Amino acid sequence: MKAVLIVRLIVLFLILNHYPKFQFNENKNYSSFIKALLDNLTRDDDNNLFQFIFRRDESVNPDLKEVANFKLLCIPGVQNVLITQLFKARLIKDQFVTTRTLLDFLHHLLMGPGYLFDNLFTGAENDLIKKVSDFDPARLHTYELDQFVLRYELGLVDAELDDFLAALEPLHIKFDRQWR
Repeated sequence: MKAVLIVRLIVLFLILNHYPKFQFNENKNYSSFIKALLDNLTRDDDNNLFQFIFRRDESVNPDLKEVANFKLLCIPGVQNVLITQLFKARLIKDQFVTTRTLLDFLHHLLMGPGYLFDNLFTGAENDLIKKVSDFDPARLHTYELDQFVLRYELGLVDAELDDFLAALEPLHIKFDRQWR
């Protein structure tokens, strides 16, 4: 099973290596190449080996971070944010994005130590992650965001926070709201 997956990744690597990685347009679709790669990776199809592995893992242990990460990666808005972050790394940080670095990047997002949104901004062993980490929104501080975090950390009653945490549950992302 894993050998078939590796062969498919190699073929995908060879085919996609000839496409331009980024382009400007008014719709903010910065990379049809990366979008096509993500669409193929997350396509909800019985012939998609990634979906097959995801469904199997989800049936065995739905609380796996890898399951949550794949579910997050399947969301078009998340894909668009990833593409934008990669585009910013290329444009602002002059980070060269090859097919190999892109596949390493996706592997880190899915299989890294945390959830996808944490893996996106942490990972010293991945050059692309190092560049993208400079755009980490956690480095931004606003009064509203700080209050939101404080209410969570202090275990205060907050309907908006409860709604936010409830919206994450179907994605198998869970945070303990009990005060420490």
